[in-house]
Amino acid sequence: MIYEYHKEVKNKGNVDHFYDAGKFVGYILDDGTIYQSKNHNIESISAFFSMTLENLINKYSDKNIILDLETDDKIGNIILNYFRNASYEELVALDKFIKKNNLTLSDLLVGFFRCHAITRLDKEILTASNDFEPFHNYMLKDFKIRKIDKILFKDHEFVFVDDSTLKNDYYLDEMEKLKSEVGEEDRDKFFR
Repeated sequence: MIYEYHKEVKNKGNVDHFYDAGKFVGYILDDGTIYQSKNHNIESISAFFSMTLENLINKYSDKNIILDLETDDKIGNIILNYFRNASYEELVALDKFIKKNNLTLSDLLVGFFRCHAITRLDKEILTASNDFEPFHNYMLKDFKIRKIDKILFKDHEFVFVDDSTLKNDYYLDEMEKLKSEVGEEDRDKFFR
């Protein structure tokens, strides 16, 4: 699946303009939809995540009651679905991993929940995916795709995994060749 390009995610400027009010803050979800953070943060979702994780660890026997929730927030639903399927052992290991590595929800959304963060920096997207092809349309618009490690649960603990592949090197070379041959004004014609 190639993600549809949304021009509203284009941030301009460097770190000196990091907190400009006009910056887009959000994520590209795995299904390609855009999630724009309300009030330029995800604090309410982060609080929900932390409180729910703590409640589940302390009262796992009440898991069905704790998770008897509905939301129209797409990231909230991603988190709820995870919690509904996670074992007690996994939740305890996740809490330990978060504390040990001082992780934020944004770190987890990209590394573990497979969302792609649109940074406040100039045209940059963070992903844990080892396949950059879904970002084809964004790369045609000069977005930089930066890979971070995945977070996986294996052997009863969470770990960072670097699963970079040469596939992206080839794809990035092809993208640079295409961009060098096609003027910026005509790149939309090569959207997929």
